[in-house]
Amino acid sequence: YNLEQYIDKAVMSALNQKYQPIEIILVDDGSTDSSPEICDKYELHYCNVTAEHIKHGGVCVARNHGLKVSKGEYIYFMDGDDYIKDDLIEDNIHIMKKGYDSVAFNYLEVNTKGRVLYKSPFPEAEYRFTLEKERYDHFFKVFFQNKVGWMACNRLLSAHIIKKNHLRFVQNERNYGEDLLFMLEYTLHSNNVYCNKKPYYYYLQRSNSTMGKRGKECYLDTALSNISCFQRYCREKQFLCLDKTIYLFVLYIILVEICNRNQREIKAGIISLKKGYRKYMYHHLGVCLLHPVKAYHAMGKPQKEMTHNLLFSIISAELERVKNSWVKRHF
Repeated sequence: YNLEQYIDKAVMSALNQKYQPIEIILVDDGSTDSSPEICDKYELHYCNVTAEHIKHGGVCVARNHGLKVSKGEYIYFMDGDDYIKDDLIEDNIHIMKKGYDSVAFNYLEVNTKGRVLYKSPFPEAEYRFTLEKERYDHFFKVFFQNKVGWMACNRLLSAHIIKKNHLRFVQNERNYGEDLLFMLEYTLHSNNVYCNKKPYYYYLQRSNSTMGKRGKECYLDTALSNISCFQRYCREKQFLCLDKTIYLFVLYIILVEICNRNQREIKAGIISLKKGYRKYMYHHLGVCLLHPVKAYHAMGKPQKEMTHNLLFSIISAELERVKNSWVKRHF
């Protein structure tokens, strides 16, 4: 949407992929700049490019439209202001063909000059979860601890799994973070995932992007919106064993917010949280926040491991935030 100055670099990085043939679907989300004409230009000159023009509805509507018209065996999403390495599709399809339901990989955050500001730290690993307990452990120990990432741009996916289970992106009030719910649902219908440690995606950090503005808003409401949708989905599909995991993720979000926001914002966030999670707030979360030692001793070994990793992650994230802030000020 209105990305005329970035589209050429994004599309050319897709056209220059070593793996051929690929289908490239450009979804113009009702742009009011020259983006529609640029998309049409690529459709005219390249037989594997399709330009789709829709009424402005946001990233979820745009991605869902792309899914609707896609014909490929694999699905990959990229944003119109980012770009990718030329071996992304080739390398990760090669891994998918070994029997994996999805492949996650690392990404690089870059500024408008191409300078790398951050590299995601996902380790090379494979995760298999054919049993419900294994799937639960994957959510608890891997997914919610962000060891594989949950953004649409760092996953190669199976079109069969998406279409068989009618998976779609669900719009939330804040219009970001919608990848989280989609990847949660996708993982529920998967038996495994492989994490490729190589970085393939260049994630542009610019002040006027949706994600660039995120730092000025409270992430808590967005997380809760996605988690609420996920809870309803779990109940419909009888995935009741995930309730504790979801609540721990709520606690994780609050702890992250406490590190990065002032107490007034946190208090407002927790008050809004009580409305939707009143029973849990008073029965579980209240104990964790008011009696942390008591809550810690009541935890099992996996929960304690998560707590240790969580505290380390929060400290690391805060140090990374300070470093990135310094880099942005001086370069």
